[in-house]
Amino acid sequence: MTMDHEEVNSALAGAGIDASELHGFLCGVFCLGIEVQSDTWYRTLEEYLPESGQLTGLASEIGLKISTALKDTQMQFNLLLPDADAAIDQRTLCLSLWCSGFVSGYGLGSPEGFRQVDEVKELLVDFRAISRLNEQVEESDENESDLMQLEEYVRMGTIFLYDNLSGEKGNS
Repeated sequence: MTMDHEEVNSALAGAGIDASELHGFLCGVFCLGIEVQSDTWYRTLEEYLPESGQLTGLASEIGLKISTALKDTQMQFNLLLPDADAAIDQRTLCLSLWCSGFVSGYGLGSPEGFRQVDEVKELLVDFRAISRLNEQVEESDENESDLMQLEEYVRMGTIFLYDNLSGEKGNS
């Protein structure tokens, strides 16, 4: 069930979107209960992805993996980010892109007047702030630890959002 950041990026070559951003976007959509390959799913993809026709198959494949991982009671869900051996500035940039994608997917999928509890609002504010991170990060143990903590916060925040929101809005 694992996806590789480099492999997905290769498949997205020329599409103008990073694997992390697409993954974040799809997670934002799923947290609202939009199911893979539903009418709402296709409309949301068309709105976000410039060349969605060419990417629909790949997005659906990734979407099914995300859906399975988010529904897993063992919390096996992981963000699609570069491996830990990649440069810290690349990993920071990809976390930023992931959060930007999530906020976009969540925003496109939210119905007008959708009410959010305070915890949800807080997480979305945090995800927006993370999406603006400066990718010029110096390699250090402290920065490495900080990035790992942010990654875990976003991962657990996404699971929390999925668990708390997906049942409130079931689009198909």
